[in-house]
Amino acid sequence: MILGERAWEPVGLLPRLYDADRILVTASESAGWNPLAGALLPRVFPRVLLCAAAERIPRPLWNSITYPDHAIISYEVSKHTRNVAFIPDALWHYENASLVELFRKHFRYGRDAARLAYHEEYGNLVRRREKGRGGPPPGLWSQWVQAELLMSLKGSAYALGYLLSSQSGIPLS
Repeated sequence: MILGERAWEPVGLLPRLYDADRILVTASESAGWNPLAGALLPRVFPRVLLCAAAERIPRPLWNSITYPDHAIISYEVSKHTRNVAFIPDALWHYENASLVELFRKHFRYGRDAARLAYHEEYGNLVRRREKGRGGPPPGLWSQWVQAELLMSLKGSAYALGYLLSSQSGIPLS
């Protein structure tokens, strides 16, 4: 089940940017689930599907990957079913307004992505998620501009984490 997400009481610049991003993602992708490249991913699974997916994920990844953990699980579940429900505005986040926290989080995501980029099966999940979204959907120009600003902030930290980690030569098998 895919749970649509929003920011709870978005006060301040970063929470407003996150909320605009989530509105844009929901509007752009709620029509279909793409486990390889989509931003909306299921968060709730029947136990049998989650267990089957977990069996296929290599053990070395379990304790070392924080990103793209949801994409890996969704990808493995998609091998068993493509039947997914969508509930809009089901999950509300209290967003941290700290640029330092945003940088730390996305730097770590970039580091994990670099370690996973050469994995034979999951490397494509990383590479496909690094592409841009394209232009704004009709009627969402303001949200698109805000989301692009957020993506540039997150992307800078991600790129630095990716670059520094990929140069360290620590591949994950």
